[in-house]
Amino acid sequence: MNNRRFNLQDEVNGEENRERMGAGVFMLILLAIPLQYLMSENYGVAVNQRNMQSLQLVTGATHFAKTWLDPSKWEKRFAEFQDYIDKLADELEEKQKKIKNAKKSFSKEGETPAHEVISYLGQNMGYYAHSTRVRERKQLIRYRVGQTFQHKNLGYYGVIVGWDETCRAPPTWQQQMLGSNWKEKCKQPFYAVLTSSGDSRYVMEENIKLISGNTKMTNSQQLFEFLVERNKRIEDYMDAYDVAGSRFMPRPAVDALYPDD
Repeated sequence: MNNRRFNLQDEVNGEENRERMGAGVFMLILLAIPLQYLMSENYGVAVNQRNMQSLQLVTGATHFAKTWLDPSKWEKRFAEFQDYIDKLADELEEKQKKIKNAKKSFSKEGETPAHEVISYLGQNMGYYAHSTRVRERKQLIRYRVGQTFQHKNLGYYGVIVGWDETCRAPPTWQQQMLGSNWKEKCKQPFYAVLTSSGDSRYVMEENIKLISGNTKMTNSQQLFEFLVERNKRIEDYMDAYDVAGSRFMPRPAVDALYPDD
């Protein structure tokens, strides 16, 4: 890499280093022989064995010098260390950039998602579309946040407040709620909804039937008014109802998580 934080080029001169290394090896050898002789005298080692030990000591000293005293080897180690430091710096910079971008995407008109609440609702696993992950809309996602619907089988009404590309729920929930064919059903999109029963549910796409919020429930009340009256939590996720667009408008914090909806 070109942007070295450590530059040894001006400090290392090849010719001088070779001379210094040679001198170092020579001094080690000179010291090794008297040391071996002194040890053999004190411990009464035989001549042949003493010569073998001397050879082993000299060989070990030479190997040590070539491995640890050769400046070119240290230069290579510094280069590898520098590459490692540069890699760590790049990874840290990329991580900080992602965090910064995430904060930007989570902020809009002074309102941000309640991360702690969302994590709690999702059991800290992002279950039931309760995640602070920004969703990138894909073609397979048929419905949008803010749309009103009726459950095809159970008949209740609701509004979509979030979605997942596929089922994100504990395995026990999947088996209990989706039946014997749960593995196949989990492959379709699932939606977090607030219902006219006053609760929140997690519904697979095949059970959703879109109905305009302008639909008359009584002579004086439309569906969107009926939903807000029955489920006050809708106001935590949605702003005013758009009559022309036939959908609730997500609050800025929700819109930040589903920017393509």
